Amino acid sequence: MFKDSYHANSLVVKLLRGHPERIQIETRLTRDQFKLLASWLKENTQLTASKFANIETKLCIFLFICGHGVSQRTTANQYEVAWSQISKFFHQVLDSLVLLAKSNIVLPEGDDVPVPTRIRHDPKMWPFFKDCISAVDGTLIYAAVKGLDRQRDGEEGAFQCRKGFLAQNVLGCVDFDMNFRLIYPGWEGSTHDVAVFKDAREKGEFHTPHGRYWLTDAGYIQADGYGGQILAPYIGPRYYLIEWKKGRHRPQMKEELFNLRHS
Repeated sequence: MFKDSYHANSLVVKLLRGHPERIQIETRLTRDQFKLLASWLKENTQLTASKFANIETKLCIFLFICGHGVSQRTTANQYEVAWSQISKFFHQVLDSLVLLAKSNIVLPEGDDVPVPTRIRHDPKMWPFFKDCISAVDGTLIYAAVKGLDRQRDGEEGAFQCRKGFLAQNVLGCVDFDMNFRLIYPGWEGSTHDVAVFKDAREKGEFHTPHGRYWLTDAGYIQADGYGGQILAPYIGPRYYLIEWKKGRHRPQMKEELFNLRHS
């Protein structure tokens, strides 16, 4: 039998009062970041304390699962809370954080988007990439195909990605401060990155300020750069930084120099 909420709540209190590294190891957030996020959830969402856990405990459990990739059983044993409660806490916090995502993960608006500091202060980048906003790419996120989706002909196979597991292909835009500006999920893992990108454009989810562009890898190459919105490397010359580190000569042509700076 699990104890009441005392152990879980007291564990979080000890984490917050203990050495700063403890809470960061547990949640992947600093103590101040954790407190700010908990306060935001209290003030801006419908997340409330319950019989088994307060808001800080629910948030800590959510971050522990996400940060360490552990099961509900492991988390239940760690916090001495029933498995069924762990699932409820996780989804309560997840639903609340969606509101935070909608207000913070946004594409730049208008034509006066500032040039990233990373470019402005780097003589190898400035002024050649002065109109760049940042980078766009697809990433594979593990997926579980269940219920009606599994019953559809070929549906599970569609989620089988090139790396051999079931996944979603998620489009992400990230700026030079490592902040997400767009997350576009939902496509099956077997879908090419370009198909996801085109769908985001056609549905109006992806847009670019006039005269600006995003960096992409060679998978997005097209003659017009999708209306001038993206800039991809040349195909053929070395591109990845590890290729340059292993090489013994400097760039021999303008395409190689461009790919080096682009990478």
